[in-house]
Amino acid sequence: MEITTQQGAGQGSQLQAALRRIFLEPDEDFIEVLPDYWREYMMRSTGRKTGGTPCESTYPELRADAPSAESENQPAVQVSTGITEPTLVHRVGPKYLYGAKAAGIQGEIGLRALITEAGGVSNVCLTRATGAGLDDEVVQAVRQWKYSPVLLNGTPVKSGTTISVKFGFERL
Repeated sequence: MEITTQQGAGQGSQLQAALRRIFLEPDEDFIEVLPDYWREYMMRSTGRKTGGTPCESTYPELRADAPSAESENQPAVQVSTGITEPTLVHRVGPKYLYGAKAAGIQGEIGLRALITEAGGVSNVCLTRATGAGLDDEVVQAVRQWKYSPVLLNGTPVKSGTTISVKFGFERL
């Protein structure tokens, strides 16, 4: 790492300011600087209390019993008559990073996400990680997926989904 400063009396403060942008202070929480999809996973991994189901504290709208955004008096949508399931219509495959593949890293990455009324994917969070940069590649790819949205009596509604992506497993 190279840090360029201006010569003179303020050089020490310039260096300290640059280092503060790179490293955390002792009282700073590293979880706060992580991408949103990593936060709850890392809280669980470090033994911090988060709530119940993964992603609930980060994205309360992914709770199974969460009321719809339109009215808190309405019950949660359940699969039944008048509801059509979402269908994946456009899938972007994640990159299997060369370093991870060369090292033989394999695993299954789990996500929870929200399918929007328009069929886009939002509020992605990790429920199972593999590491080696593969988790970030999966999140980047999944955010580009498109679904036919869930229809409730013909009207598109938000819905939660779980996604699983495997790396390095031989296809049978």
